[in-house]
Amino acid sequence: VECTQRFSLFLSSLFADDQLFQVPNNFEIQSIYPNPFNASISIKFSVIAEGKVSIRLVDISGRGVCEIFNRHLFPGIHQTAWKGTDISSGIYFLILQSGDRILSSKLLHIR
Repeated sequence: VECTQRFSLFLSSLFADDQLFQVPNNFEIQSIYPNPFNASISIKFSVIAEGKVSIRLVDISGRGVCEIFNRHLFPGIHQTAWKGTDISSGIYFLILQSGDRILSSKLLHIR
């Protein structure tokens, strides 16, 4: 592709200071909102190493309920949403895994 016209490109300093472009110091679940929930939740988490990241939901007995997220990610802060309309009311655990790192957080689903 050839371009013979002049153009200008302006870069905002907003991107240079944005935390999304910084590698986080910790692998962590930053927030799960709302909790308790009845329809959907938003999950914000940080990843410190490139690789496969999965988020699963297990019931109080440890049985797998569903896989919420399973993707290859780069280090950074990420967010996903999940609609929990097909599960019964009760206590669940959200399991975040990246490589050999595993975190969990308790959730309460209400109808």
